[in-house]
Amino acid sequence: MIPDDRNLVTVDQFTVNKLSHTASRGFWDDQPYRFELVHSEREYDQDEPPSGGFMLWIEPHNNYLNAQIVYNWFVSRFELYGAAILWDMAENPEPGYCVWVGAYGEWMENYEEMTRVD
Repeated sequence: MIPDDRNLVTVDQFTVNKLSHTASRGFWDDQPYRFELVHSEREYDQDEPPSGGFMLWIEPHNNYLNAQIVYNWFVSRFELYGAAILWDMAENPEPGYCVWVGAYGEWMENYEEMTRVD
C-alpha cells in the first residue's frame, strides 16, 4: 500500500538511463570538498565519504526529481553498499545533482551490468 503522502511513479531501466548524461568511477572520497550530501538513507561523514562505486550526473543538472528517481531505482533494484544524492559544486558546465552508487568491484563492469536494458 502506498502511504497517503506518497505517489507511485513507475519507471524502467531505459527511462532511468535517460535521466543521467555522464557516468564515471566514484571519486566522492577523492574530492569530498566538491560535493554536498543532499540525501541518503545512510549516515555519511561529509569529510570522509565512502570510496568506490560509480557516479551518475543528472540531466538537467538542477533537477532534484530526476536525481531522486535515479537514486530510488538503484536502491530498490540492486544490492549496494550505499547510495547518495550529491550536489556537485563544480562548474562543468554548471553545478548540479549527481547520484553516487556504491557497488562492489570494478566500476565500469557494475555500471554496464546495472544499466543494461534487456
